[in-house]
Amino acid sequence: MHLKRFSKALQHISKCGKEYFDKCLQLVVDHSLYSEALELFPANSAEYREISVAFGEHLAKSDRCQEAGIVFFRAGEHRRALEMFETCCDWKQAVCMASILNFTPNELSDLSRRLARKLKDNRRHLEASVLLEQYADDHEEAIVTLIAGYQWTEALRVIYRYKRTDFIETDLKPAILEAFGHHKALIEGQSADYCRYSERLRTVRRLKQEKMEKFEFEDKLEQPDNDLYSDMSSVAGESVTSGQTTQSESQKSNYSRSSGRTSKSRSKHEKKKWSLREGSPYEEEALIEVLHKMACQVESWKDDISSLLQVLVMFHRELEAVELQTGFDLLIGSVEKCIPEIWTTDLMLNVEAQRPVFGPDSTVNSITKDLIDRRMLPPTALRLGAALLAPPVLDKSKEWKMKILDRSK
Repeated sequence: MHLKRFSKALQHISKCGKEYFDKCLQLVVDHSLYSEALELFPANSAEYREISVAFGEHLAKSDRCQEAGIVFFRAGEHRRALEMFETCCDWKQAVCMASILNFTPNELSDLSRRLARKLKDNRRHLEASVLLEQYADDHEEAIVTLIAGYQWTEALRVIYRYKRTDFIETDLKPAILEAFGHHKALIEGQSADYCRYSERLRTVRRLKQEKMEKFEFEDKLEQPDNDLYSDMSSVAGESVTSGQTTQSESQKSNYSRSSGRTSKSRSKHEKKKWSLREGSPYEEEALIEVLHKMACQVESWKDDISSLLQVLVMFHRELEAVELQTGFDLLIGSVEKCIPEIWTTDLMLNVEAQRPVFGPDSTVNSITKDLIDRRMLPPTALRLGAALLAPPVLDKSKEWKMKILDRSK
């Protein structure tokens, strides 16, 4: 033990008999040797169970509730396993534990309702409805939950299964119109913001290019034409530079040591400074980031829009459906059109240089070359990183659209 070889000590003390098991368990807990300890005892032994319980408690304290539930289940601690599965909202495992514990119908209903509330809070309405319909025997609440989560087709399935068509007029149709208004406003806002940010990005890049050209022009004007003056300057410059090099390198070294930041942490630190405020130092990076996020959001809306279009048409709301489909199609078109302008060829050429430089096929020379190449990248490319240097991936298919709503002809 004094050599701090705790794993070796565990192996020896585990063989010393039950009278030393308390010390064995304490060693396991003190040094988190749970997995190693479980391998030393039979799965059906009391020692295995006690270690598993301690392991489960350790995992629970570390917010690893699902893993804790699994460990408690293996130890036969089904009640504690249920608590863990309920905490992490793993409802399928939770109802399994309830079955093992022989819950009464009322107990199962109460558990299902608690889990359903948590699922709804996490916008998992479809799963919440399964609990309410199948385990709480409350199809009315299941229908309301599905409508609240915009799960239109599943809501209709439950409505017609239990012959509760009254919900169509009282709940479903008003919710459909409310969802139409919500998505319409969302699309209009996204369209306006995307156009505004992409136009601002063009302006920022134009101003940056003009500034660069101005500096290059002034630099040329300041360069002396006299060769003799140039030679003398270079000689004098060498002596001055040699005297300053050591000081400069020393200052850099001191700065590096005092800052204590790696390149990755510096990148994170700089990213915190990204701002969409006009004229801010990292405005270009902030604009590219927000445009990337907005394009990904638009892509993620396709399934919801498609489902809403179908149910609008089903209940004779074609005018609203046409308006929604047309507006969303225009938004997708503007996003696709702007992508080549935002992620220019020059910007995308830097993607490969941002790939990891290490790997099984890397050599010292290749790593050195990659690091040098990376150092030569433009500052914007270095700050953006590979994820934002590449454009968002969009599905070009039109499967989300309804042909009967197409008014382009």
